[in-house]
Amino acid sequence: MQATSGNIRAKNTKSITASTHSGGIKIENIVEKCDISATSGNVKIERCNLKENSSISAKSGGVNIKSINNIYINASANSGIIKIPETDRKSEVELKVRTTSGNIKIENRE
Repeated sequence: MQATSGNIRAKNTKSITASTHSGGIKIENIVEKCDISATSGNVKIERCNLKENSSISAKSGGVNIKSINNIYINASANSGIIKIPETDRKSEVELKVRTTSGNIKIENRE
């Protein structure tokens, strides 16, 4: 899914690749893998149960995940606050989360 100007919304998805230049991305449930990028806009995910290495990036905007399974979270923000739960470095699955100017907030473990 791609959008130059506008938001991207998805409900339940097994695997998703999504990018937007100017707009946000909101997903209710991911059950396998994601590759998501937003140039100017926030990324919001309600539930994330990843089984493969995945990535989320936002250049000018934040990343917020309400609930995630027990995986390794590799988070980096150039200008922003990072709030993530304890992460499992021994997990075979890694989620890379990057922001240039925005916060990263991951709330609950499943």
